[in-house]
Amino acid sequence: MTTKQLPTFSDKFSCFQATSWLMLKCIFEKWADFYPTKRPKAPILVEMFCQKEDPACSNIPLAVSQSTSVEQHDQLVADGAIPMSNIVSGDPTNSCSFLSVLIAGCILEER
Repeated sequence: MTTKQLPTFSDKFSCFQATSWLMLKCIFEKWADFYPTKRPKAPILVEMFCQKEDPACSNIPLAVSQSTSVEQHDQLVADGAIPMSNIVSGDPTNSCSFLSVLIAGCILEER
């Protein structure tokens, strides 16, 4: 308190702070000022809590997804079209779908 520094947020909850807790984090940062005259008044604080927040992301329905591919593969294994001996434990091919999502995210950020 004597250094006039706010406590730091835990990295453990950084995902929540960037998404579902973002509004609360912003309110905290505006309200938690060491100088009382710089803090928002109570009615403004109530108004901030009552505001509807826009979603942090949009859900876009896709015709094909990673789960479609996994479901098709599982069905082929269940039908015996793919022998169990051909299934590799800890198969890393799933990571390619995450790479494509990362690339798509980078493209969208540039727009």
